[in-house]
Amino acid sequence: MNEKKVEFLIFANPNNPTGTILKSKEIEKILNETDTKILVDETYIEFTNKDVYSSTSLTKNYKNLIVVRGTSKFFALPGIRLGYGISSNAELLNYFKEKEILWQINSVAEICGKVMFSDEEYIDEVYEFIKSRRDYFYKEISKIKNLKTFESYGNFILIKILKGINSTSLREKLLVDGLVVRDCKSFKNLDNSYFRICILDDDANEKLLEKLKDIF
Repeated sequence: MNEKKVEFLIFANPNNPTGTILKSKEIEKILNETDTKILVDETYIEFTNKDVYSSTSLTKNYKNLIVVRGTSKFFALPGIRLGYGISSNAELLNYFKEKEILWQINSVAEICGKVMFSDEEYIDEVYEFIKSRRDYFYKEISKIKNLKTFESYGNFILIKILKGINSTSLREKLLVDGLVVRDCKSFKNLDNSYFRICILDDDANEKLLEKLKDIF
Protein backbone atom coordinates (compact mmCIF):
# COMPACT_ATOMS: atom_id res chain seq x y z
CA MET A 1 0.00 0.00 0.00
CA ASN A 2 2.85 2.39 0.76
CA GLU A 3 4.66 1.50 -2.47
CA LYS A 4 1.49 2.11 -4.53
CA LYS A 5 0.63 5.21 -2.47
CA VAL A 6 -2.91 3.95 -1.95
CA GLU A 7 -5.09 6.84 -0.76
CA PHE A 8 -8.32 5.00 0.01
CA LEU A 9 -8.82 1.29 0.61
CA ILE A 10 -12.24 -0.38 0.77
CA PHE A 11 -12.68 -4.02 1.71
CA ALA A 12 -15.27 -6.33 3.25
CA ASN A 13 -14.51 -8.13 6.50
CA PRO A 14 -15.50 -10.98 6.29
CA ASN A 15 -14.98 -10.89 2.56
CA ASN A 16 -17.60 -11.95 0.04
CA PRO A 17 -17.50 -14.52 -1.55
CA THR A 18 -14.33 -16.05 -0.05
CA GLY A 19 -15.36 -15.77 3.61
CA THR A 20 -11.82 -14.73 4.60
CA ILE A 21 -11.30 -12.27 7.44
CA LEU A 22 -8.75 -10.03 9.17
CA LYS A 23 -8.54 -9.63 12.94
CA SER A 24 -8.93 -6.12 14.29
CA LYS A 25 -5.29 -6.12 15.43
CA GLU A 26 -4.24 -6.86 11.82
CA ILE A 27 -6.30 -3.92 10.60
CA GLU A 28 -4.74 -1.76 13.31
CA LYS A 29 -1.31 -2.75 12.01
CA ILE A 30 -2.30 -1.41 8.57
CA LEU A 31 -3.53 1.83 10.16
CA ASN A 32 -0.29 2.25 12.09
CA GLU A 33 2.02 1.57 9.16
CA THR A 34 0.25 3.52 6.40
CA ASP A 35 -1.44 6.87 5.87
CA THR A 36 -4.18 5.23 3.83
CA LYS A 37 -7.81 6.06 4.55
CA ILE A 38 -9.67 2.79 5.14
CA LEU A 39 -13.33 1.84 4.89
CA VAL A 40 -14.18 -1.59 6.30
CA ASP A 41 -17.51 -3.11 5.26
CA GLU A 42 -18.67 -5.26 8.18
CA THR A 43 -21.94 -6.43 6.66
CA TYR A 44 -21.23 -10.04 7.70
CA ILE A 45 -19.41 -9.32 10.99
CA GLU A 46 -22.30 -10.50 13.20
CA PHE A 47 -21.64 -14.04 11.99
CA THR A 48 -18.21 -13.90 13.65
CA ASN A 49 -16.69 -13.25 17.05
CA LYS A 50 -16.98 -9.44 16.98
CA ASP A 51 -14.60 -8.99 19.91
CA VAL A 52 -11.78 -10.44 17.78
CA TYR A 53 -12.65 -9.26 14.29
CA SER A 54 -14.68 -6.04 14.43
CA SER A 55 -12.89 -2.72 13.86
CA THR A 56 -15.54 -0.50 15.44
CA SER A 57 -13.49 0.13 18.62
CA LEU A 58 -10.55 1.28 16.47
CA THR A 59 -12.58 4.21 15.11
CA LYS A 60 -12.12 6.01 18.46
CA ASN A 61 -8.38 6.34 17.91
CA TYR A 62 -8.03 6.40 14.12
CA LYS A 63 -9.66 9.21 12.18
CA ASN A 64 -8.66 7.59 8.89
CA LEU A 65 -10.94 4.59 9.58
CA ILE A 66 -14.62 4.23 8.70
CA VAL A 67 -16.66 1.12 9.53
CA VAL A 68 -19.97 0.50 7.77
CA ARG A 69 -22.59 -2.16 8.35
CA GLY A 70 -25.92 -3.22 6.91
CA THR A 71 -28.83 -5.16 8.37
CA SER A 72 -29.92 -7.14 5.32
CA LYS A 73 -27.79 -10.25 5.97
CA PHE A 74 -27.71 -11.09 9.68
CA PHE A 75 -31.17 -9.72 10.45
CA ALA A 76 -32.66 -10.93 7.15
CA LEU A 77 -34.27 -7.57 6.37
CA PRO A 78 -33.06 -6.50 2.92
CA GLY A 79 -36.29 -4.64 2.17
CA ILE A 80 -35.88 -1.94 4.82
CA ARG A 81 -32.56 -0.71 3.34
CA LEU A 82 -31.02 0.14 6.71
CA GLY A 83 -27.29 0.60 7.20
CA TYR A 84 -24.96 2.77 9.25
CA GLY A 85 -21.39 3.99 9.49
CA ILE A 86 -19.04 4.70 12.39
CA SER A 87 -16.22 7.24 12.37
CA SER A 88 -14.49 9.67 14.75
CA ASN A 89 -13.53 12.00 11.90
CA ALA A 90 -15.54 15.15 12.72
CA GLU A 91 -14.79 16.75 9.35
CA LEU A 92 -16.12 13.71 7.50
CA LEU A 93 -19.22 13.45 9.69
CA ASN A 94 -20.00 17.15 9.22
CA TYR A 95 -19.62 16.76 5.46
CA PHE A 96 -22.19 13.95 5.42
CA LYS A 97 -24.51 15.94 7.67
CA GLU A 98 -24.39 18.92 5.30
CA LYS A 99 -25.00 16.74 2.24
CA GLU A 100 -27.58 14.32 3.64
CA ILE A 101 -31.04 14.14 2.12
CA LEU A 102 -34.30 14.26 4.05
CA TRP A 103 -35.94 10.96 4.93
CA GLN A 104 -32.91 8.84 4.05
CA ILE A 105 -34.21 6.32 6.61
CA ASN A 106 -37.95 5.63 6.53
CA SER A 107 -40.09 5.18 9.64
CA VAL A 108 -40.34 1.39 9.28
CA ALA A 109 -36.54 1.06 9.07
CA GLU A 110 -36.18 3.31 12.13
CA ILE A 111 -38.56 1.15 14.19
CA CYS A 112 -36.87 -2.08 13.06
CA GLY A 113 -33.44 -0.65 13.87
CA LYS A 114 -34.46 0.26 17.42
CA VAL A 115 -35.80 -3.24 18.06
CA MET A 116 -33.36 -5.54 16.25
CA PHE A 117 -30.14 -4.33 17.87
CA SER A 118 -31.57 -4.81 21.37
CA ASP A 119 -32.78 -8.39 20.72
CA GLU A 120 -29.76 -10.11 22.27
CA GLU A 121 -31.51 -13.50 22.41
CA TYR A 122 -32.01 -13.50 18.63
CA ILE A 123 -28.46 -12.30 17.99
CA ASP A 124 -26.93 -15.07 20.13
CA GLU A 125 -29.22 -17.73 18.68
CA VAL A 126 -28.46 -16.87 15.05
CA TYR A 127 -24.72 -16.62 15.69
CA GLU A 128 -24.56 -20.05 17.33
CA PHE A 129 -26.80 -21.64 14.69
CA ILE A 130 -24.82 -20.33 11.72
CA LYS A 131 -21.46 -21.18 13.30
CA SER A 132 -22.42 -24.78 14.07
CA ARG A 133 -24.07 -25.42 10.69
CA ARG A 134 -21.24 -23.73 8.80
CA ASP A 135 -18.66 -25.96 10.52
CA TYR A 136 -20.79 -29.03 9.80
CA PHE A 137 -21.30 -28.09 6.15
CA TYR A 138 -17.59 -27.40 5.69
CA LYS A 139 -16.64 -30.83 7.04
CA GLU A 140 -19.28 -32.69 5.03
CA ILE A 141 -18.52 -31.01 1.71
CA SER A 142 -14.80 -31.52 2.30
CA LYS A 143 -15.52 -35.26 2.11
CA ILE A 144 -16.78 -34.93 -1.49
CA LYS A 145 -13.83 -35.85 -3.70
CA ASN A 146 -14.50 -33.48 -6.60
CA LEU A 147 -15.18 -30.36 -4.51
CA LYS A 148 -12.80 -28.08 -2.62
CA THR A 149 -14.20 -25.94 0.20
CA PHE A 150 -12.73 -22.73 1.58
CA GLU A 151 -12.96 -21.92 5.28
CA SER A 152 -15.46 -19.13 5.81
CA TYR A 153 -16.39 -16.67 8.55
CA GLY A 154 -19.63 -15.55 6.88
CA ASN A 155 -23.00 -17.22 6.52
CA PHE A 156 -21.80 -18.74 3.25
CA ILE A 157 -19.12 -21.07 1.91
CA LEU A 158 -17.12 -20.76 -1.31
CA ILE A 159 -16.61 -24.04 -3.17
CA LYS A 160 -14.45 -24.91 -6.18
CA ILE A 161 -15.45 -27.67 -8.58
CA LEU A 162 -12.39 -29.82 -9.28
CA LYS A 163 -14.14 -32.20 -11.65
CA GLY A 164 -17.65 -32.34 -13.09
CA ILE A 165 -20.23 -29.89 -14.39
CA ASN A 166 -19.51 -26.16 -14.08
CA SER A 167 -21.25 -23.88 -11.59
CA THR A 168 -23.65 -22.44 -14.18
CA SER A 169 -24.92 -25.91 -15.07
CA LEU A 170 -25.01 -26.83 -11.40
CA ARG A 171 -27.17 -23.82 -10.62
CA GLU A 172 -29.68 -24.75 -13.32
CA LYS A 173 -29.72 -28.36 -12.17
CA LEU A 174 -30.42 -27.44 -8.55
CA LEU A 175 -33.15 -24.93 -9.46
CA VAL A 176 -35.31 -27.88 -10.53
CA ASP A 177 -35.32 -29.00 -6.88
CA GLY A 178 -35.97 -25.50 -5.52
CA LEU A 179 -32.35 -24.97 -4.46
CA VAL A 180 -30.39 -21.85 -5.40
CA VAL A 181 -26.60 -21.50 -5.37
CA ARG A 182 -24.56 -18.53 -6.56
CA ASP A 183 -22.25 -19.15 -9.48
CA CYS A 184 -19.23 -16.91 -9.02
CA LYS A 185 -18.26 -16.08 -12.59
CA SER A 186 -19.28 -12.45 -12.03
CA PHE A 187 -16.65 -12.05 -9.29
CA LYS A 188 -13.24 -10.82 -10.39
CA ASN A 189 -10.58 -13.56 -10.60
CA LEU A 190 -13.18 -16.33 -10.23
CA ASP A 191 -14.72 -18.40 -13.01
CA ASN A 192 -17.55 -20.89 -13.38
CA SER A 193 -15.65 -23.57 -11.52
CA TYR A 194 -16.59 -21.72 -8.31
CA PHE A 195 -19.94 -21.46 -6.58
CA ARG A 196 -21.14 -20.15 -3.24
CA ILE A 197 -23.76 -21.61 -0.93
CA CYS A 198 -25.54 -19.96 2.01
CA ILE A 199 -26.42 -21.59 5.30
CA LEU A 200 -30.20 -21.98 5.68
CA ASP A 201 -32.43 -24.13 7.90
CA ASP A 202 -31.54 -27.75 8.59
CA ASP A 203 -33.95 -29.25 6.04
CA ALA A 204 -32.64 -27.07 3.20
CA ASN A 205 -29.03 -27.64 4.24
CA GLU A 206 -29.42 -31.43 4.23
CA LYS A 207 -31.30 -31.38 0.93
CA LEU A 208 -28.53 -29.36 -0.72
CA LEU A 209 -25.82 -31.55 0.79
CA GLU A 210 -27.41 -34.75 -0.53
CA LYS A 211 -27.82 -33.24 -4.01
CA LEU A 212 -24.16 -32.18 -4.11
CA LYS A 213 -23.13 -35.69 -3.07
CA ASP A 214 -25.28 -37.18 -5.84
CA ILE A 215 -23.96 -34.81 -8.51
CA PHE A 216 -20.25 -34.92 -7.59
